[in-house]
Amino acid sequence: MSVEALAMREVTRIMSIVEYWDLFNRNRVWVRNHHKRGDRISDGLYHIVVHSWVMDYYGNFLISQRQKGRTDELMWERTGGSVLEGESSIEGAKREVGEELGIDLAEIQPVLIKSERRDKYSDFFDAWLFVVDREKTICKIDNVEVRDFKWVDLTELKRMDNDGLLVSSSLYYEEVYELYSSLKKQGFHVEGSNDV
Repeated sequence: MSVEALAMREVTRIMSIVEYWDLFNRNRVWVRNHHKRGDRISDGLYHIVVHSWVMDYYGNFLISQRQKGRTDELMWERTGGSVLEGESSIEGAKREVGEELGIDLAEIQPVLIKSERRDKYSDFFDAWLFVVDREKTICKIDNVEVRDFKWVDLTELKRMDNDGLLVSSSLYYEEVYELYSSLKKQGFHVEGSNDV
């Protein structure tokens, strides 16, 4: 069996694992847990979805390429996913990076980029920024959801956007870069110092 066929089989296996979410009302007050992923979410209830943007101290983005067989296959994006039952938004953001890129962000203090309720998707959407020391950051991709990764600067990310290589949910990268630049001017340090 080819490497690609084995990877596709593993994608199918992982995607079939059942996830459970907590649900919240429109004011983000916890309502109940143990909602099974894929089941319809009742009107007026929401789960939490996170985006995890990882950048180095020089303003480079760590992005990953989606595996074949997934929605938007072979396109590039920031890491993200649904927060699991019992997790906080930050815990879910860190877990997603750990699962997909093998990076332990336990000691990193993230900065909230934005948080909004999206009625269309029945979710609360939280985007987080993690600034890491690139020299100490070792990626070990899972080969299930992620095919490859790379560090890119803003110019390269814009080129990739113009070439149609980015997942549409990652197209607010300039907003992320502006926040990063603002934090850096304020003295934000590598590995998420709380000096901001």
